[in-house]
Amino acid sequence: MAADPTEIKGLIDSNLPDNTQRDNKAGVVRTLLKLVVDWVTLAVNTNLGTWFKVGGGVAGANTDAAYRTGTTIFGRATDDGTGAKLQAEGGASIRGALNSWGRTIANTFTPNGNAMSALDPAAYEGLLINGSNGGPTYMAFHRPGQVIQYLGVDTDNKLKFRDYVTTYVGDVHVNGLTAVIRTIGTQAKRKLVFYQAADNDHQFFGIGMISSQMVYQVPTTVDAHVFMCGSSPATSAELMRIVGTGAILMGTSTNNNTDRLQVEGSISQGWRTKAGWPTSAEIGLNKAVIYKDSSSGELRLWANDGGTRKSILLSAT
Repeated sequence: MAADPTEIKGLIDSNLPDNTQRDNKAGVVRTLLKLVVDWVTLAVNTNLGTWFKVGGGVAGANTDAAYRTGTTIFGRATDDGTGAKLQAEGGASIRGALNSWGRTIANTFTPNGNAMSALDPAAYEGLLINGSNGGPTYMAFHRPGQVIQYLGVDTDNKLKFRDYVTTYVGDVHVNGLTAVIRTIGTQAKRKLVFYQAADNDHQFFGIGMISSQMVYQVPTTVDAHVFMCGSSPATSAELMRIVGTGAILMGTSTNNNTDRLQVEGSISQGWRTKAGWPTSAEIGLNKAVIYKDSSSGELRLWANDGGTRKSILLSAT
């Protein structure tokens, strides 16, 4: 606040009145001048509106780089207790760069302790980053002399990460934060996408869940689901693949485009057992199965050829 000159003016008037005829002695003038000097000194040193010139220690002009050593508060008359040297009530707008050497703390305010799902986060957000001109909204993380990485919301409204060196942009993934990657509790065919040929529920490599079924998706019929195992490039081998047409290949990756099950190597299988022989319905139309008659002990390969049963006796050798 500005210093009040009323007191010093009163002292001047009382010591140098207009209606009194007396000599103005040097001592009186010196006393008044010293009072003026003391008043000016006190006004400068205690005036909260005084900003000092950087490097000079004197009151700065409007064009000088100036400083204050005390707390400066805008918009209210009380200190908020944070210890911050600059405080503002009602917000602060800065057009340009804001440099903070140390921590930057943004406090959210939740009126009733509710979780995020139960309140309007826009009303209580601690930090808001606005995009402009229809572009992305993002933050930069800079390691001087090393790299700048970016994290933000792209123009397709997805949270993404951009690598500064390669300019690669990808949806945010979880790596090393937790042993569990969890999505929201809704069922969808497109839940986890590794690569997409097109932005739809079909042309992508990924995993989903619909109608209580786990879905493994490939984009075309020439693509395949491949299962592999191995501890090194030398030992890594293909165990099985399901090609896009539905054929299952085991021990081979070459599709003969004829058989639904293609196995490179031997197959071991059991048989069904019942008293008597199977009906056509038990075999299945155009299917074959091995049955053992529990009464006679005979073992036969049965086939249902368009509704006609046929069998071959498997005899001991």
